[in-house]
Amino acid sequence: SPLSIVEQFVRENISVDTIINKYYEDKCTLDKYTLVYAYIAINALYSFLEKNKLLHEENTTYWSHFDMSKVRNTTALLAFTDIPKANLKHWNMSRVQHMEGMFYKSTFNNDSICGWDVSSCLTFENMFRYCSSLKEITIPSSIETLGSSIFEGCSSLSSVGLSSGITSLADSMFNDCISLTSIEIPGTVKTIV
Repeated sequence: SPLSIVEQFVRENISVDTIINKYYEDKCTLDKYTLVYAYIAINALYSFLEKNKLLHEENTTYWSHFDMSKVRNTTALLAFTDIPKANLKHWNMSRVQHMEGMFYKSTFNNDSICGWDVSSCLTFENMFRYCSSLKEITIPSSIETLGSSIFEGCSSLSSVGLSSGITSLADSMFNDCISLTSIEIPGTVKTIV
């Protein structure tokens, strides 16, 4: 069952994509089926963590112990979580290729992701969508594309610095960002679609 797979993940510190690959026939691309499976695996992980009272405020240090060095897929990993004091600074995100919906509707410590190396990431769609705790962010220069809804509904987002590698923006990426006062758009942006 997905829950027993997730329990193994927690015991052996196995990456999220390993769970998905092991349980769902070694798929490694995010086709529509793998995406569904990723959400199933993540939901099972949260059920396990909630059952063991690991998602509560007093247990936020638990998250800093995850070894993320081999993870390639963090799709929805922290979606719907309320972990404002969790320290994620030490997560090695250099191999992650998919961060779709990673912080969807979550509350987290903005400063704890500032130093992440996300240069291998291919997809950021919905990464921070409806994340009320995101206040400001600077996109690193290694990033060339952002998802169309990456910041949608980020009601506390006031400042965004975009990297010089970005060539196009989606006109919907800042929908409902009611606190947004500053966006640094580089000269490399040629189109807004």
